[in-house]
Amino acid sequence: MPIALTPQGQTVQVADENIVRPCQYLGDVTGNGVDNASARNDARNSAVTLGATHVVFVSEAPAVITGSEAPNTLAEAMARTYRCAGPAVSPSGR
Repeated sequence: MPIALTPQGQTVQVADENIVRPCQYLGDVTGNGVDNASARNDARNSAVTLGATHVVFVSEAPAVITGSEAPNTLAEAMARTYRCAGPAVSPSGR
């Protein structure tokens, strides 16, 4: 089942390293889901618990988890989290 962004997760902006340079680093989060979009949403939802305003995704890959019957493939996304002051700016400058 796909993972949706929570209302709080929607407030966490996806950024690049240039945007978060002046920001406070909070830690890393890992998201898992049925696809890359779900894994990214899970990571952004998790970033909220750290008080993050921005995330920078550093890796995305499928992860194979073996179960009792058959392996299941889940996507995994790892992101660095940051708290930035001031208005959020997307990587495209909008």
